[in-house]
Amino acid sequence: MIFWFSGTGNSRWAAQQLAQATGERTVDIAKALASGQHEWTLEAEERVGFVMPVYAWGVPKIVREFLPNLTINGYKPDRNYCYALLTCGDDAGYADQLLERYLQPRLKLNGAFTLIMPNCYVCLSGYDTDPADVEQRKLLEAPERLQFIAESIGRRRDTREVIRGKHAYLKSRVLRPLFDLLYMSPKPFHALPERCIHCGMCARVCPLHNIVENGDTVRWGRHCTMCLSCYHHCPVQAVQYGKGTLKKHQYLHPNIQAKL
Repeated sequence: MIFWFSGTGNSRWAAQQLAQATGERTVDIAKALASGQHEWTLEAEERVGFVMPVYAWGVPKIVREFLPNLTINGYKPDRNYCYALLTCGDDAGYADQLLERYLQPRLKLNGAFTLIMPNCYVCLSGYDTDPADVEQRKLLEAPERLQFIAESIGRRRDTREVIRGKHAYLKSRVLRPLFDLLYMSPKPFHALPERCIHCGMCARVCPLHNIVENGDTVRWGRHCTMCLSCYHHCPVQAVQYGKGTLKKHQYLHPNIQAKL
């Protein structure tokens, strides 16, 4: 069983590919959270996986909201292998350890892996999507890495193959809480009236149903996980975050189609 969350398609693609390789069923965390479903029952030897992007070297808010109420019936630590696959643009810090805190004591995290994928964070100065050549290289290298991860999961390896990067402790334990406090607010989101075509795409792709279009006005509520799905899906790049994204770029995984 693979629980997954994705904003721009990287983790969704990874979860789909992993499910095909391992034969496991998948659960969309956003849909489960919206429907109030929080209980599942495992088969005797079934694995439990969590696939998600790394946000500010930590766990996305939507996943943090989902996990406290998660109930896995039939789980036994000596029989049901539990793992995490974390997608990130460069490094993950100690995101796996932070995830592990939310899983304990119900689940034991046996394996953790990182998968490098194209960057999609654009909100702060100095952050943008990858140049086209870097994006293409990451997309070309990802399938081989994912195959290795799938084989490791199939063998139920007890391992942590996580690219932590430099100053990992500082990033995950100090900077991440500051990101949550100072830079994870949906308030700066807005739609440029001169660009917006009122297609409703931003509202449809929001995993938390946090966006409402009322006539000529698009409004963001408080319940936001900063996945930037609204920004990257906008067909005319009307969605902006303050003034800092006006000259920045968009990214969506090429194998993922938005629900129009």
